[in-house]
Amino acid sequence: MLADFAGLVEAGHVWVLDRPPIEGFLVMMTRGVALQLDNVAVDPIQHGYGFGSQLLEFAEDEAKRRGLTEITLFTNVHMTENLSFYPSLGYREIGRRNEDGFDRVYFSKSLLQQA
Repeated sequence: MLADFAGLVEAGHVWVLDRPPIEGFLVMMTRGVALQLDNVAVDPIQHGYGFGSQLLEFAEDEAKRRGLTEITLFTNVHMTENLSFYPSLGYREIGRRNEDGFDRVYFSKSLLQQA
């Protein structure tokens, strides 16, 4: 919510589904051995069509291409649909904490078994 998207786009950290209108996007950065997803968003009108899964699949492919072994992300505790969505794709909850005024739930997915 407070992200400098212009800076993120300029740095090459933002990826969008490549058909207009934009149905979703993700912001990803390498952090050590992990690809950190700072934002995964799908237009609410487009929920249920698999765009979130497509974005996460792209992130996994990109992480592997970069030689990374893990993907990390977080969501707001009040986004309850995400609390079951990420585990359904193999992510495991690794923690909860209040950060920057938000109650966040952190997830991780190992890519080692998929190599």
